[in-house]
Amino acid sequence: MSNKNDEEVNVIVTDGSKPKHELQNKYLIMEFWEFAILTTLMVVFFPWSLLYCVVVHGLEHTKLIVIAMFHDMLKTLLAVLSIILPIVAVLIYLALSYKNVI
Repeated sequence: MSNKNDEEVNVIVTDGSKPKHELQNKYLIMEFWEFAILTTLMVVFFPWSLLYCVVVHGLEHTKLIVIAMFHDMLKTLLAVLSIILPIVAVLIYLALSYKNVI
């Protein structure tokens, strides 16, 4: 005899309409190379890739892919800026220091 509590699945409703597990973006947790290939193909075949995604996967999955791509673009931009800005600041400081020495 199975226990009824063992068969229950806890679903947390976040906005009253969709359970939390349906609102998670599976594209945000993809491995690096999988997502890199997906993003590259989406960008290379831009208008046709969106049309393909809407027709084959549906509008909801297409929105999740685009959101994941913007999320990745933002993280990449912040990583690049966190490397470039300190280098530029050090170069400016060294240039001003060198100018004052001469």
